[in-house]
Amino acid sequence: MTPARNHRRLPAALAALAGGVIALTACAAPVRTAGTPVRTGGATSSAVATQNSSARVDLTAPTTDDPSIPDAARGWCTARDLEISAVEHVSPAPDDRLFALHFAPRGLVHCVIGGTLGDVAFAALDGVPLDPGIGGGQGPDHGEISVGDHREAVVYFRAPGEGGPDQPVATVSFTLPGKGTEGESVTVAWPSPFHGPLHVTGLMEPVG
Repeated sequence: MTPARNHRRLPAALAALAGGVIALTACAAPVRTAGTPVRTGGATSSAVATQNSSARVDLTAPTTDDPSIPDAARGWCTARDLEISAVEHVSPAPDDRLFALHFAPRGLVHCVIGGTLGDVAFAALDGVPLDPGIGGGQGPDHGEISVGDHREAVVYFRAPGEGGPDQPVATVSFTLPGKGTEGESVTVAWPSPFHGPLHVTGLMEPVG
């Protein structure tokens, strides 16, 4: 039986997944995707996995919360700047399931982020790796997303609605895109089991 789903409707979300994604079938080991470079005025930087960071660990003071500072002058979002959560939405396509990772500002944080998540991997509640099959994100020619003042970034995941069996996914781990530094490794709870192949976008503004 399909688990209960969050009933926020996103009628345009599947359109965001329609182009530039790759579906991979399951294999023996978890599929991991490399972070896509972030393009900023001709310079690029790639997400590199680290192992000891958490999305909910305050290390130092967050990025500036002064709303008068232009987005271009704001700092790059790090794990300590963000409240990251995974949600299942109601898909506008009856044969699909729609999930999303939401990257909301922590408190009064204002920062920018862009690119794709790296090292994406799923696991069961006991930590056993699972491989539903995952596709690639969007290309590097996207813009940066401003996070703060009720604005957030999001990554959408599309999975088949039928054809199971579902895998007991409990957590998702990934590496945030870095900008001139190594990206941080983050693990968050996943809302419900699913099966692949899975399609994923890069970081983008919410749609719908």
